[in-house]
Amino acid sequence: MFDPFGFALENFDATGAWRTTDGGAPVDASGTFSDGTRFNGPAELRAGLVKSRHVYYANVTQLLMAYALNRKGKAGRVYDYEMPALRKIVRDGIRTVEAGGRPRGVPLEPGEPIRTHCQDTVVKIPAAATPEDDRALLRHTGRRVVTGEYR
Repeated sequence: MFDPFGFALENFDATGAWRTTDGGAPVDASGTFSDGTRFNGPAELRAGLVKSRHVYYANVTQLLMAYALNRKGKAGRVYDYEMPALRKIVRDGIRTVEAGGRPRGVPLEPGEPIRTHCQDTVVKIPAAATPEDDRALLRHTGRRVVTGEYR
């Protein structure tokens, strides 16, 4: 489902500038949603996503779950027996956001730990000014995770 969305954004080059041709050929920014509805360009993509937000949320959650589980392949497979848990995650997240809250595990501040269902600890860390400082910051944060400071 991500590829058709990417096609809608083809008018943007690598720097984010708008373009109508690529290598002399016109840019084809059209695609199709899973229900067969066609779109052409970012405005029509947005309109389609707004119309069927639940499909988008479910798809993104499925792809992120497959990634988190280290599932390889183009589609990022999540198995049928895992889908009830995935749907619950999506429903709970949507209800929380609609009620004005934030989904569980989404940090607001840098350094706040993100809880996962796999006994992992993920910490949002902004990049440092230099690569050397960044490596030092990651080492320091890693030590804090290992010592249990984020539990």
